[in-house]
Amino acid sequence: MGWDLSAWSIRNPIPTIVLFLVLTIAGVASLQNLGIALDPNIDIPTVQVRVSKP
Repeated sequence: MGWDLSAWSIRNPIPTIVLFLVLTIAGVASLQNLGIALDPNIDIPTVQVRVSKP
């Protein structure tokens, strides 16, 4: 049926745990380097309607 990833991961837990830790550390490092502004510049969509009756 092919290569069974779940069975391989159960038989060999160390590579799976290491991959999880590497991805977690990369995610935390990326989050810390992400530029987050406390007061970001946003454009609020507005609509103006003018009705003039001659």
